[in-house]
Amino acid sequence: MIGDVSWQVFFCLLVGIVLGGRTYRKKVEASCDRELGIRERYAPAFPLYWVSMFFVWFSCGMIYGVISGEYLPMIMELMPVIFCVVIYFALLLSILPLLRRWFSAGACAIVWMIPMGMLYYSTNDLDLPVFVIHIPFGVSEQVLRVVFWIWLTGFVAVLGWNIVSHIRFRRWLLKDARPITFGPVLEALRKEEQFANIQGEPYPLWISDRVRTPLSIGLFRKTICVVLPKKDYPQEDLSLIFRHELVHIGCKDSIAKFFIAFCTAMFWFFPLMWVAVRRFADDLELSCDETVLADCEDAVRRRYAALLLDTAADQRGFTTCLATSAGGLRYRLKNVMAPRKRLVGGVMVGVVTFLLMMLCFCICFSFDPGTAAERIFPDADPSRYELGGVLWEDGSSMGGDRDAVMGYLMELEVAQLSEEYSLMDQPEMIQMYIYGQEENYTLFLTQRYMRVDTFTKTGSTERCYYLSTPLDRAYLLSLMAVEERHGVDAS
Repeated sequence: MIGDVSWQVFFCLLVGIVLGGRTYRKKVEASCDRELGIRERYAPAFPLYWVSMFFVWFSCGMIYGVISGEYLPMIMELMPVIFCVVIYFALLLSILPLLRRWFSAGACAIVWMIPMGMLYYSTNDLDLPVFVIHIPFGVSEQVLRVVFWIWLTGFVAVLGWNIVSHIRFRRWLLKDARPITFGPVLEALRKEEQFANIQGEPYPLWISDRVRTPLSIGLFRKTICVVLPKKDYPQEDLSLIFRHELVHIGCKDSIAKFFIAFCTAMFWFFPLMWVAVRRFADDLELSCDETVLADCEDAVRRRYAALLLDTAADQRGFTTCLATSAGGLRYRLKNVMAPRKRLVGGVMVGVVTFLLMMLCFCICFSFDPGTAAERIFPDADPSRYELGGVLWEDGSSMGGDRDAVMGYLMELEVAQLSEEYSLMDQPEMIQMYIYGQEENYTLFLTQRYMRVDTFTKTGSTERCYYLSTPLDRAYLLSLMAVEERHGVDAS
């Protein structure tokens, strides 16, 4: 057990160090080295490939669950993740003012993404939980099936609405827009692209009567465009506007917003998730402000603040824009005009990542309590089962009062666990083979846990249980007429 915990701690610590170090490095590089391209200078500190892998993993799990009808394992596997995310966002919202006061806005924006991008790591190849959270009532397959379909309906509805709204808004926005192909406005954009050392095709520029604030829209390189309202801007303002939008594009903030919308759909039943989306959008804008105004003079800051005051918000779809909500405007203006020295936040991001992953590693849920006769063996009569070989540590034994052993096993108080664990390497593990009329079983027993592998003509299942009362190893071995020592054969 100590070795198992050690590798989990090491893995969580390694991920925390990598993400914290990346956060620190990207914040330092945001000071704008002209030799760095936009992908390097403004690249997101949070690795978006983690986000992509989570999206693929989750989608495949949902498809498999719907096709196979395996609702129970899928829902139970998500329970620790859901629990950790709920606790995490509740705590994060409560301490957000403190984080914004002491840490950079970029670090605050990253912490919103941490649970979604990596918690799936902690649901694979686990050994044993440190804490078991008990649900003191039974959960039937029928109830779980209804709960799953209610949740899936809400998930599809919320995510579908966000996607459809984004597509409709893009089409509406660009319907009567006209491209800018020459002139001082386009030259200002190209100048900022040159400053950012953008490689590849330049971004198209459009003017639309339907927007009130400069914005960028598009999730992919070929679909991204910058849109300006029909308004005359001084050349100095255009430079700040385009730099702001290029920072958003380089940080892939539109993709981050899409993924947060995906997470909102996943946790649509959790009210604080909807609040977290707004706070995350505010932190993205604050982070962008920090990057745009890095090492700028007070005159530039005053001009930037005037732009914020003069620009109305319009943030429909997965867009990034200069404007913000009325609630966030005051905070942004305060940070623009009176910036204070804040910690980069790399250490904070690393510590939060480590603690959150350890939490998800360490907890597990138990549900559907009852006796083993009620939950495991369909025939409650011990005489209907034959006890075969029994293995423990480095010895084996057969014999003793087999009916008494089966009677003791059936009286064990058990509760099913939300995760599957391997007990093979646990100390003092007892392994039993039991043969029934329709099924065969392989049991792995420790003091507090039991794994049951059930084999039928149609296939096999593996389930793990928590023992409400610790296993009486000495009594069980006495029923098998076995002394507690290595390799005694009492057959």
